[in-house]
Amino acid sequence: MKVLSLTEPYAALIKKGVKTIETRSWKTNYRGKLYIHASSTRIP
Repeated sequence: MKVLSLTEPYAALIKKGVKTIETRSWKTNYRGKLYIHASSTRIP
């Protein structure tokens, strides 16, 4: 299983289903379940 690291509040928003799209600069063929890692840095 893969892990996606995000800062707060984005990790919580994805967990709640409010944020459903996350874009990155690299392509991936992975589709499926993943863990969400909430980093300790918060965006003000």
